Amino acid sequence: MAVDKILFGAYNPYRGALTEKKVKILADAGIDIAMVSASDNEEEFKNNLALFSKYGIKVIVTDRRTIKIYKKLIRGYAGVFDSDKASFIESYSDCEAYYGSEFVDEPGLVYFEEIGQAVREFKEKFPDKLYYVNLSPSHVTNIQYTAGPNIFDIGDVDVSENNFQKYLDEFIRLVPVDYLCLDIYPFKLKTFWDSYLNEMEIIAHTLRKADREFWLCVQSAAWLEEVHIPTEPEFRWQMYTTLAFGVVCNMMYTFTGPDVDPDVPPPKDKALLRGTPVTGEGTKHELYFAIQKITREFHAISDVFLQYRYAGVMTINCTEDTPYLKIDRTLDCYAPILDISTDKPFLLSCFEKKEGEGSAFVFVAMENFRREPAASEIKIKLAADTVTAYYDGAPLVLTPDSNGYYSFILKHCDGVFVTLS
Repeated sequence: MAVDKILFGAYNPYRGALTEKKVKILADAGIDIAMVSASDNEEEFKNNLALFSKYGIKVIVTDRRTIKIYKKLIRGYAGVFDSDKASFIESYSDCEAYYGSEFVDEPGLVYFEEIGQAVREFKEKFPDKLYYVNLSPSHVTNIQYTAGPNIFDIGDVDVSENNFQKYLDEFIRLVPVDYLCLDIYPFKLKTFWDSYLNEMEIIAHTLRKADREFWLCVQSAAWLEEVHIPTEPEFRWQMYTTLAFGVVCNMMYTFTGPDVDPDVPPPKDKALLRGTPVTGEGTKHELYFAIQKITREFHAISDVFLQYRYAGVMTINCTEDTPYLKIDRTLDCYAPILDISTDKPFLLSCFEKKEGEGSAFVFVAMENFRREPAASEIKIKLAADTVTAYYDGAPLVLTPDSNGYYSFILKHCDGVFVTLS
């Protein structure tokens, strides 16, 4: 079920009763997928799906009536698709907006074999629909990789070798889906998650070998005291970084929340959404317009971008001032690049054409976030006849200088997609 464009999804797409105004707010932001819960009122739910369909939005449904609990190590409702309860999904599966179903979040690897069997059973009944699973990020414990979150006592199960790489590999081996989705949120209250880029590289490298799509839950709000609400430049940095690692579906966590003062942190150790792009009453905050701008840019380049696949990444001018730019596995060189000239830190991600010859890059400015914003320039000598930069999503054919260098100037925290032919 490969994507046909770069997608954007929304957790908590609305609050309260669904109205056409709320769906239009999603559509105007460029949201392609809404995560919703099924209703026991079949007629009402199908009307809601029809409303999403009117605005071209697909829906991933969590329907607890169709979930059966895992066979082991489980608490709560999370589990897998229950084929004996498929009739609940069948009641709305012919609705145009229905895109797929979610049954669990961040499962442990002990459940992957069972999830894999559930995917096969689900696909037998709904062959053109998505079985959606979101995995744990790389900075959790081996116990969580083994059994999932909020489970602290798993008896004598050996977790010593259940690290992040094994977690990814086992999911790919046992669960027959075309993608892999995780949530990794980079912005803390006072710091930046320094391992973020390294985690992204591990995932992108693994998925390149497995030939699976990279989906990601991205940070568009705050929910704990230590979590920082992204600014507009930070959000653009996050999004161009996802593009640099080949992400083709970005799930906003989270889109709609209560109308609370974003500058007032929640009680200690208590979760409270704040700074969401939209409030339940429909008030649009700064991030709403940042999302709207980035979705338009990425949708505009989708047809071209999806012709390429991630090949590897280079880091330029990584210093103690940019610890987040440190990546364990990088490319030493890439054939089209003849020389690079810059005194600024950059992430340079390399892509190759899926069919035929051709290369592409994504540049992301990596200047320290906490400094006064300033533009960054990078000059590159390239072995190419035509170099096209997609600034803000619009193609611009570039001309080299007298020494054969192409110049790219990026605003603070910004990025650009570039193709070579």
